Amino acid sequence: MQTRYVNTASTAGGDGTTNATSGANRAYASLSEWEAARQAVLSEVEEVICEGSAADTSRLDLDGWTTSASNYILIRTTQANRHNGRWDTSRYRLDPSATSSALWCYESYVRIEGIQFRNRNNGTWNQEGIMFDSSSPATSDLRVDSCIAYDCGSASVGFRVLGGRVTWTNCISYGNSASGFRMQDAGNGAEVYYYNCLAAANADYGFLFSSGTSTARNCYAGGNTNPDFSAAPGTASNNASEDGTHGSTVAYSTSAGAYFTNVTAGSQNFDIGASSALINAGYDLSGTFTTDILGNARGATFDIGPFEYQSAASATSLLIPRTRGPNVLYHF
Repeated sequence: MQTRYVNTASTAGGDGTTNATSGANRAYASLSEWEAARQAVLSEVEEVICEGSAADTSRLDLDGWTTSASNYILIRTTQANRHNGRWDTSRYRLDPSATSSALWCYESYVRIEGIQFRNRNNGTWNQEGIMFDSSSPATSDLRVDSCIAYDCGSASVGFRVLGGRVTWTNCISYGNSASGFRMQDAGNGAEVYYYNCLAAANADYGFLFSSGTSTARNCYAGGNTNPDFSAAPGTASNNASEDGTHGSTVAYSTSAGAYFTNVTAGSQNFDIGASSALINAGYDLSGTFTTDILGNARGATFDIGPFEYQSAASATSLLIPRTRGPNVLYHF
């Protein structure tokens, strides 16, 4: 594995081999600088670790690499630089103001873990947090674990798939000017798996299925302007929505149904309380992953959504540090 570092407190011109912010071996100042310097035919895993409390304001195109199932790109944060389950301006985030997606990925083997995404340019559409535009599902493996898209502007989706096989695990997309998650087959084939994801308070759909092959398990949508689910996923189990468009009907509320901690616009917190109908209502995905968005262990019976309820007794064992990419290997 080759490991490089991005630190938004650094300046351009380092070689990225350390997370220092000065000296010849200092971290890259942005993911965009890392990509330009490291683009290659990979013969091992290319890991880039993102740090810094300032926003990374340079948008990223992932294109021109040669990757494979064993030689993939892994983009992740450290625990200290990772969000706490909601948008956090004190942690690393890819937050440009650009006339294209914050991250537009054309590659076939990429894993992204613990990153926050936003794009606030208000000039045009296609300003998603992430856009996947990869090759056919048979030749791609794209994984996003415990990431957040928030407040993407100008009629744009938080997380969008145009092509490739993409697995979203424990991800949240909320407060965006269009849908939370969207999948559509633009011609190469789109095969998308949503596991324990949440789409809330978006100005269009929660989950929008335009075309392609979809699976959703243990997902929740509520508080969206248009239907929470545009249609039932092709394969589905143990999902829930506020409006009853798919799965169980569970209120988007702090005092009933989901019992989220906060649903006030701009300060949402989707952690769940002890009375939540989402507790122990999920499908068993323990053969695929075993933790929630914060790294807490999933229970013997999964909860719906990205958060696993933590009782007072279990809250002392909060965050489990992660040092590897998401263990999302199988589909059900």
